Amino acid sequence: MVLNLFGERVSETPLQLLLAAVRASYLGSVSVALASLVVAWLLLPASLDGVGALRRRLLWLSHCCLPLAMLLALGWWPLIGVQMTGVETLGEVRPYLEVILFQTFFGGELRVRLALLALAWVLVALACWSRLNVVVKELRGAALVVLALVALLQPMMGHGASIAPGYLWPMTVHVLAAALWLGSLPGLLIGCILAPSAAGVMLSRFSLLGMGCVVALLISGLFQSAALVGSWEALFNTSYGVLVLLKGILFLGLLALAAINRFCWLARAEHSPGGLRVTLGIEILLGCAMLLAAALLAGQPPPGHMGH
Repeated sequence: MVLNLFGERVSETPLQLLLAAVRASYLGSVSVALASLVVAWLLLPASLDGVGALRRRLLWLSHCCLPLAMLLALGWWPLIGVQMTGVETLGEVRPYLEVILFQTFFGGELRVRLALLALAWVLVALACWSRLNVVVKELRGAALVVLALVALLQPMMGHGASIAPGYLWPMTVHVLAAALWLGSLPGLLIGCILAPSAAGVMLSRFSLLGMGCVVALLISGLFQSAALVGSWEALFNTSYGVLVLLKGILFLGLLALAAINRFCWLARAEHSPGGLRVTLGIEILLGCAMLLAAALLAGQPPPGHMGH
């Protein structure tokens, strides 16, 4: 199959890469939107200077990520349409878009996802207005639950849509843990820059959340790898297996940087935050690479699941 995006015929590989880029960017936007709220409402100490301004910045970061996620979800729609119909140009997929949106599982899931994102955007927008401090506590729980549901729907856009329900729970746990861990990194970096006095407390609180996410990622990742890769041979001799290995290497890199933050920089975070900022920046880059690897995995046939 070929795809014509800009007037030139290209192979299917660019379509897969474009889908992966959109998928990874979407998941990154949702992750940052969710985790920024967690950092703002659950991890920031209330009594230190500069925390109020930092919390408002994080709320606006979440608020800005949500329309971006909606745009990316809409951009996903015609690309999936090209993949579903086998047409060669984006122009040729237009007659099928309505059918895809209203008569396919993907379309139904997309409509639910867009509705939840719009609801989350309204809730976060209300929370951003200082005049509504009286109802902020009620809005917090609703916004977090809605965004968590959006993250939990992510596996249904990949292998989760076609596998047994017993395999779906590890996938949803995996996605939610990744969203909370990786999505918190930009907020933590912003906190270290804008409110160094709060960095130590913030990171100490995050370490508990981070350890829980790491354990969940490790257990669910091993379960998924065993089920979807299927064999040691497939791990080293298939595209899917190589991507799983790449994800594992990136995961170990993130763990190493997290350990450096915890044991080397945490005690000096308030007075000398430079090293912490650097390692958090590197973690964000590795996290982006990990999301892209996960998005590429979602577009590959898993050898174990396919019976190869």
